[in-house]
Amino acid sequence: SRTPPNRLEPGEIVEGRYRISQLVEAEGGTATYTAKHLLMGRNVTMQILCSESDSALRRFRRSGRMLSMMHHPNIVDIHDMGMYERFPYMALEYLEGQTLAQRSTFLGPFDLSSVIRIAQQLLSAVSYVHDRKIFHRDISAHNIVVTEKWNGEESLKLGSFAFAKDLGASRSSTMSEKRSMVASLTHVAPEQILRPDEADHRVDLYASGAVLYQLLAGAPPFRGNTLAELGAAIMEQTPRSLLEYSQALPAQVDVVIARALAKDPEHRFDSAESMMQALEDSLGRATAAP
Repeated sequence: SRTPPNRLEPGEIVEGRYRISQLVEAEGGTATYTAKHLLMGRNVTMQILCSESDSALRRFRRSGRMLSMMHHPNIVDIHDMGMYERFPYMALEYLEGQTLAQRSTFLGPFDLSSVIRIAQQLLSAVSYVHDRKIFHRDISAHNIVVTEKWNGEESLKLGSFAFAKDLGASRSSTMSEKRSMVASLTHVAPEQILRPDEADHRVDLYASGAVLYQLLAGAPPFRGNTLAELGAAIMEQTPRSLLEYSQALPAQVDVVIARALAKDPEHRFDSAESMMQALEDSLGRATAAP
């Protein structure tokens, strides 16, 4: 390669179609850029795989295929896939906004009405994914972007399907490697640590609960100075009650989030719809669809 995929300069052309604007980040074996389609004039987010390992390539391609199957207002769109020399790339919907993790760090605890709006959109996306016999397995505040729609309303976009499991695919294409440890495990259910091959759709409900907990508390349900400490906390500890962070929070909301974070998946909700219904019931009212 003439230029490493994580060192592209503004103005460089990829595959004769995309002009690089700027590097957003380069981590985890993937470089993310903003770019513009030369003919259409459309801004895109371009992800280029920098690693040449077989497992990374499988995850990257699987993520692109999964996204190509999704058509939901709260899931990021994919426009194109191709090769930059010997490195694969995908051109994704350009999102101008912040991740929920960034917002939580900047703003601290969210108010309940904001969290309910977020829950509606997130659980709607999770329900859509599960209806297609796919488990996301990597939902976190870090891969959910808050962006603004044309009418000024905020919209959530869930991305990062690199670790998703497709029940309709062959075992070799979806389960050939175990999930890698990532920088933040705060959203990972206990069974993903102990029995990753046996984990089902309820890991996504656990992760959604962890996201909502973090937004309400201003802190994740479990913390640790090392991955080992964090893993032990996930396996052994009970999260602090959300009522310790806010006495104004309805007690039943705390019950709903605690159920989503149950260590035993049999004690969690059985679907994203039932989890959202429980949240609505905890407020004593029905909430509008997103």
